[in-house]
Amino acid sequence: MKKNNRLISVLLSAILLLAGCSNIEKGRDAIIGADVNKVGIIHVTSDEMVQWTVSGDEIDALREWASGLKFLPHEFEKGKTPYDTNTDVESYEFYLTKGDYRNISYAIIDEKTSYIFYADKWYTVTNPSIPPLQEPAELTLDKVIELAGKGEELTWSDFEQYKSKEIGSGLYILLYNIDENYYLLVGGTPDKKPMYIRLVSAQDETKYIDIRTESISDFINK
Repeated sequence: MKKNNRLISVLLSAILLLAGCSNIEKGRDAIIGADVNKVGIIHVTSDEMVQWTVSGDEIDALREWASGLKFLPHEFEKGKTPYDTNTDVESYEFYLTKGDYRNISYAIIDEKTSYIFYADKWYTVTNPSIPPLQEPAELTLDKVIELAGKGEELTWSDFEQYKSKEIGSGLYILLYNIDENYYLLVGGTPDKKPMYIRLVSAQDETKYIDIRTESISDFINK
């Protein structure tokens, strides 16, 4: 994917603000707020883009990592940002579920060079490091069967810890790979209950069921 088309408008805590940098730090609290209990992650590499949500200990680790970052203003010429000129750039993008925070994208060029896109401006990270995150787990068929027991009570949050890809155009649709035989699609609008949660045949995408209302065992045993 072209890096200048990547998702860089994501909401994150103003976590990247330490003393000794630019005047952008004047109003900072320096860490992810204590009221934040979930952080959405989008990890982009040259091969793929995946997203998931973290909570608990992983947020604590992000707080510690972020509070140690230092950065300085960096002016790029128009069309010369890391996403414009580096086709293999890796990035971590973050958004929060609570608080009034600014947009953040963390671009990794190599081991010694990273940049932050913050509040519509670029900054050089003077002590770059990789965010302390574990890649999300893959959704399994057994887990889908377990979750299906919730029926109509299933929500987006039931799947957010699992690795997914956004594939929607207009409608918000997340795809969860399960195995060579099946994948799951969750579609709708993020602020409402999903319109559908479909278990789909990987061999024939016209064959699927909504796991909230239809039998998974009947579907997979046909």
